[in-house]
Amino acid sequence: MKLFDRNNENYIYEVVSKNIKKQRKLKGLTQEQLAQKIAYSTQFISNIESKNHQTFSLGTLWRFSRVLDIDIKELFNEEFQAWAHGPANPDIYNLYKHYGFSAIDKPDGSIPTLDKALIDFLYEIWNTYGIFDGKYLELLTHKELPWIEARGNCKEGEPCSNIIRKETMKSFFSEKINGN
Repeated sequence: MKLFDRNNENYIYEVVSKNIKKQRKLKGLTQEQLAQKIAYSTQFISNIESKNHQTFSLGTLWRFSRVLDIDIKELFNEEFQAWAHGPANPDIYNLYKHYGFSAIDKPDGSIPTLDKALIDFLYEIWNTYGIFDGKYLELLTHKELPWIEARGNCKEGEPCSNIIRKETMKSFFSEKINGN
């Protein structure tokens, strides 16, 4: 699998390309059918999905989201898989795996400013889970519905790349947050 490089100017095209293709297939559409629905050429769709990066506008992405019946944000999302030791995003894993058990270096250059609500949310996560070691957190994820559902018939410890459904995560964690 090709490693996405967030420092590459084409990174966002790679993410969007992957997600357009995934959503098209989930809807059971061919490239020709999608092209017809959004009034673009089949070659345009093919180029996007094969990562022969054509530039495309926010308006074009909006058209994709309308035809595919998804929130436009879904085109920018990356997926998590039900790996043996818990949920993982392969692209993020591959980006940082060379650190092993060492601390990850602070990035060069400017660090994006986060809004207060996100910072508060991250602190809440840290204050809740930061006291636990990796093994405990692994066992915790193995008891949660999103991971269990995605693992399906995979045996314990067996490699698995099944996608954890966002709908299941949203439902599970909404119930957890609301105290149900």
